[in-house]
Amino acid sequence: MRRTRHLCALLRPLVSKHRYGAPLSEDELIRQTAFEKHEEGAVRDAISYLRTQPFIQSFDTRGIRLDSSTFGRLADFLYQECDWPAWEITTKLKHYEGWDDHDWA
Repeated sequence: MRRTRHLCALLRPLVSKHRYGAPLSEDELIRQTAFEKHEEGAVRDAISYLRTQPFIQSFDTRGIRLDSSTFGRLADFLYQECDWPAWEITTKLKHYEGWDDHDWA
């Protein structure tokens, strides 16, 4: 539960700031999510976990960014794990071409 809260909070700026070719560094991502100082270890663990997800591209020390070729998986994660409403996901992930066939189940 706690990890999910961190993951969902970290994904929000990644989705909002998504630009092709521009990864966000760990420090910048943490700064943009404004976690409490005592949570930094758990947040860095959550970032490490995010690096293993299919919808994230990892650039080691340069940071991470969304993998636009897997927006369907990201949409599922945001909907199922983060409780984002479908309308918000479709609004934020504008470049996903699979909306017509996407199954929200």
